[in-house]
Amino acid sequence: MKLLHGTVVKEALHEVRASRVAVAYIGADWRSFIDPAALKEVIVSPTVGSSAEAIQELVAHLRWENVYFLDELHAKIYLGDEAAAVGSFNLTANGLSGHALSEAGVLIDDAAALTELHTLFEWYRATAIKRYPNQVSKEKRLDVLRELNGKLADAGVTSRPSTRAKSLADFVPATATDFYIGYYQDGETEINRLALRAAAPDVYTSEAQDPDDFIANYLPFLKSDTVRPGHWLLMWHAGDEGEQRIDLVPNKLEVSWMYVNSVIPNGANDDPRGYTKLAVQWKGARGIGSPPFKIGKSEKAALRALLASGDFPEFLPRVDHRRWSLDKTFAQFREFVEAWKRLTAS
Repeated sequence: MKLLHGTVVKEALHEVRASRVAVAYIGADWRSFIDPAALKEVIVSPTVGSSAEAIQELVAHLRWENVYFLDELHAKIYLGDEAAAVGSFNLTANGLSGHALSEAGVLIDDAAALTELHTLFEWYRATAIKRYPNQVSKEKRLDVLRELNGKLADAGVTSRPSTRAKSLADFVPATATDFYIGYYQDGETEINRLALRAAAPDVYTSEAQDPDDFIANYLPFLKSDTVRPGHWLLMWHAGDEGEQRIDLVPNKLEVSWMYVNSVIPNGANDDPRGYTKLAVQWKGARGIGSPPFKIGKSEKAALRALLASGDFPEFLPRVDHRRWSLDKTFAQFREFVEAWKRLTAS
């Protein structure tokens, strides 16, 4: 057994080559502290302290069946074939950089102790499976964690999400709501100022204020749509209201990212059509970080071709004049992203 502290912890973890990890929290830089190639299973607490972005990356790397959620987990165990590290250090930069929090633990290479640790890991895993027995339950919890992460970042309590540049080619969906995809059409949305002030009195201090002074972007949704703060929204321009589908994908597609800081029930005055739920990005909002991936010319061209193909009608305005619903896009989200990636690469 060997005492671990300071920068020695990071060095020891690389030597351990952990295949099983059970930690309370995981951060965006998790790949810097362990060997992803050796990793096979992870148990993590999907609560404030863990990065939703990091968990999404874990799922892309290991698949959902090898990522387990246990809310009350507070242990920090890194299990390899011939050694293990146990201590106070989470899989975060704060815990493992050696320059933030003062952490300590031990390196274990005793065969009997390693067997006990594997048994303990399996007990944690069994408990986690009882709490979150399937992928759907874990996806829902990750969705909630995104919202919690966003609120804390907005308030300046936590640091910003990763600002690493990403590409569509490298993006692997973990859930059907990793980000939202919606369209906007020309025509002014009337904002309900009373609802806006009730939802954000610290931002909108007077009804006499012009909402455009502090709203960077917004998009209305059906009141029944599932829209959560802390998510990114991919917006594409579908032209004027009332146009037919063939005209909804112009030669030069306008597309942009919007970060959802707040979701305001009855934030839009659109009772006849039902689009009263307003997703808002505040000007100067903190904690946004970077969108899921960059969108360049090739990605725009591929997106335009995908939308124009008609293969994914749920992502287009309805030609039968029935209400469009964001929730209807979720079932095809993964398939849509994969098709977009293929078209971009071709």
